[in-house]
Amino acid sequence: CAGDATRSALGIGSEEFVIVTAGIGGTSIDSKGWPLLRDALQTLTNKGISIHLLIIGQSEAPADLPRGIKFTSTGLLSGSTEVGRAMSAADVFVTASTIESFGLAAAEASALGLPVIAPNTSGLTDVVIDGETGWLFDPDSVESLVVSIAEAHADEVIITNDNPRSE
Repeated sequence: CAGDATRSALGIGSEEFVIVTAGIGGTSIDSKGWPLLRDALQTLTNKGISIHLLIIGQSEAPADLPRGIKFTSTGLLSGSTEVGRAMSAADVFVTASTIESFGLAAAEASALGLPVIAPNTSGLTDVVIDGETGWLFDPDSVESLVVSIAEAHADEVIITNDNPRSE
């Protein structure tokens, strides 16, 4: 599948659990949710869940990336084909942003068949159908985000999107 070729090109193992997120400035703007995602990733790592974080649109790892998290960045991409190819390498798209009027990156991920984890706020509630196309979490709760990611990792909830990684 295309996702496996992309993983290989990015140096990501085929068996790794990959979270993709959009990152143009996102890890330096608190309202884009990086502190919440960072804390959730740290909690999951502390619980023994291995995660590979793929950030689209950001060149460098966040300075406060939790220890034990593998990291890959695409840097800036031009065009929806490149974005789609990068997203195909992931198992789930996560956004913790609480300021999205629509949530374009989440909508793109969903259109590509990726389950989406997003806060139950703003325009993201129009993109994600909780339990069907992804998970909505309490935007004020690290634990709520942790539970959503853990469910995605364990495949405890059946998502109706045709995930390109599942083929």
